Amino acid sequence: MSKETRYFLGIFLTIFLGSLAHWFFCCCSWHSDKDTLTTQKSPPKTGQKPPTLAKTATTYIPFSINAPSAIFHYQSPDNFTFKTSDFHLSDSVFPAVIHGLNLLKEFNDSIPQQVTIAGYYTHKETNNSAFPNLGLARATTVKNVLIQLGIPAARILTEGKLHENMVPDTSGIFHGPIIIASHTSLPGEDQHDYWQSLCDSLAKTPIVLQFDTGRANIVLDSTQKKTFALLSNCIDKEQRNITVTGHTDNTGTSTGNTSLGLQRANFVRDYLIDNGILSQHIQALSKGQTQPKASNKTPEGRAQNRRIEVTIN
Repeated sequence: MSKETRYFLGIFLTIFLGSLAHWFFCCCSWHSDKDTLTTQKSPPKTGQKPPTLAKTATTYIPFSINAPSAIFHYQSPDNFTFKTSDFHLSDSVFPAVIHGLNLLKEFNDSIPQQVTIAGYYTHKETNNSAFPNLGLARATTVKNVLIQLGIPAARILTEGKLHENMVPDTSGIFHGPIIIASHTSLPGEDQHDYWQSLCDSLAKTPIVLQFDTGRANIVLDSTQKKTFALLSNCIDKEQRNITVTGHTDNTGTSTGNTSLGLQRANFVRDYLIDNGILSQHIQALSKGQTQPKASNKTPEGRAQNRRIEVTIN
């Protein structure tokens, strides 16, 4: 073999081995990354586009409505959005979502359905709602959207579900922590009897909130939050209403205390509305100092008398 032939053969082997190494170390690695990335949710084609986050996180949940046996199905890349630790909609509802809900309403009119709304939440969020968890509070917010579109409240069930892999975008917004399903059956007579009995029982045990002068927020304990969730169901299932009654101690004048009691009752009424109770179901009134719960002769007694009672009718 001539020297010139050996020279060109060496160049050829160098190019071949280099190409082989490039394919092995680069292309194989690219295919591995590509397979991992396909496990992520596809970004929405319209509306807001959440940024790419961790590969193991659920960064985007599309809006979907499902009915059994594929009788009714609707899906859109857009969905409801909520800020971290909040149960209010972070933005206006996308037109594609409203369109889907209107189709659900038409379907519900023709074939009466029970609609279930599941709201997601994570354990890292702070629950400042009146409900036991943020998922239930978010589901209630969406429930009111359905009611405004004409779907009867008695046909809607709400629930909260823990979803630890749900991660907000860089703006702190969750994209789509809501799942809606439609079922062919409606609540039976036994459920009606159950809710009627439960609501009658709740009417005898109002939620009592102590109210001090200058108080600017309301904090419910875990038991009160569970009761509030039941009150919300009584409104939906049994068309009940809520009365918010303000009571005061005997400090000041009777007329002034009646006004003060109403002011505090309205404050609680606004709090309930903010938490998803429709205003037409709430009445606020004041008893002032006329119905003391304890003696006004001691500071402890006066503290008990400065209260708000939330009662289901």
